[in-house]
Amino acid sequence: MKQNLLITIGCSWTYGIGSGYTPGMTREEYKSVMHDADTCYNNSFRGMLCKKYNMHNKNFSVGGSSNQTQFRLAKNYFTSDQYQHDLDQYNRIIVLWGITSTARNEAYFNDSNQRKSYFYTNNYPIAKVIATEYYSHDDEVEQLALEIKFWNMFFEREGLDHLWFDTFNHHDYAVSVTDHFLFGDQSPRDLLSQLAINSGWQSKNDSYHRSEWAVDSERSRLLSEIKVINPYSLHPTQSGQEQISKMFESYIESVQ
Repeated sequence: MKQNLLITIGCSWTYGIGSGYTPGMTREEYKSVMHDADTCYNNSFRGMLCKKYNMHNKNFSVGGSSNQTQFRLAKNYFTSDQYQHDLDQYNRIIVLWGITSTARNEAYFNDSNQRKSYFYTNNYPIAKVIATEYYSHDDEVEQLALEIKFWNMFFEREGLDHLWFDTFNHHDYAVSVTDHFLFGDQSPRDLLSQLAINSGWQSKNDSYHRSEWAVDSERSRLLSEIKVINPYSLHPTQSGQEQISKMFESYIESVQ
């Protein structure tokens, strides 16, 4: 019997960075394991879902990824011969796609001869110029809504099961999020907020979390104190990833 293919697109939370943290680790010990590929897969929600439901994972999530990088990687794959091969190889293709912070972008860097993401707080001339002169969070959310609408149409025409999720901030998109968004009928719907709600957070109104290794919100403060996210980089620990995995289970079961 053919397996199902789980395609994951997102940033470090989807990849599983930081999930190797164990209580008592020093910062240096943590840094030595935070990017380990096997640990990140085995401790991540994507790895947990694949093991539980016997799926193969094709992962396009990258630590520090921007939304722009995610759209580029998706276009590269879904226009490739490999995608056509996967359509024949697998029983079903399921896509889980996590929207990240809008305060990131992508550019081609001549020093490394590659395109890569950067944060608007990075010490790059382009980051400083765009952040101060050409960046609007509201406009970025409008552009995200257009991308979501386009990809919904693409996935539906291709017959692919897909689910979006806001990773660590709730965004109000000018497009229906009821059918193809995790917690689409809730506000806030993002994973960070849902983890905080599971741990007793009731405010429902918090500052924008930029995921830059700093406690910048009530949610990140609460969850780091109880080790749902680690205290150094504020990424989900293994227990945090387990909670996230359970958030997706009913959807995976509905499309299996």
